[in-house]
Amino acid sequence: MALSTPSFLAHDSLPFDYTASKLNLSDSSSTSASALTCDLFHSLGQFNKYSIRFSYTCFVYPCLLLAYLGQGARLIKDPERVITNVFFQSIPGGSNTAYFWVTWIFAITASIIASQAMITAAFSLIQQLTTLGSIPALKIVHTDDANSHRIFVPVVNFLILVGTIGLVVGFGTDVGLTNA
Repeated sequence: MALSTPSFLAHDSLPFDYTASKLNLSDSSSTSASALTCDLFHSLGQFNKYSIRFSYTCFVYPCLLLAYLGQGARLIKDPERVITNVFFQSIPGGSNTAYFWVTWIFAITASIIASQAMITAAFSLIQQLTTLGSIPALKIVHTDDANSHRIFVPVVNFLILVGTIGLVVGFGTDVGLTNA
């Protein structure tokens, strides 16, 4: 007996296939990660595909490239001191300088934005999968009567909580979690 693909993983039932066909992409399985991200953000309706591609090409990619090259250079120059915490030890001037605290504030802000983006994406994905009939119906609470895109899915919220606690307990120490 041959194994079959579960209905929620079938290629033609994935929510970004609809988006890919809407954006005239030839095959969503052959698109790059950035194009897939573009499709997912475009399906949320907040940005068009050109603004997302422009921001990735002109801002996100160069910033990541410079950050990783800087961390690599610092690792080559002083590996014993930097290896304990590559991100914060790579900041010029060391700790307790103005540049360190500005970077720290940006890191905290980025963490908050990333967590909100993950929660929003999880809620949106569950809503799309429920609408397509790929997963059983879940309770979706609309938090705003005027805007149907503002939703809350209690089950997903609880699963994110359990996953977060599981990761923290699983890694045991902040060093283990940081190095992950």
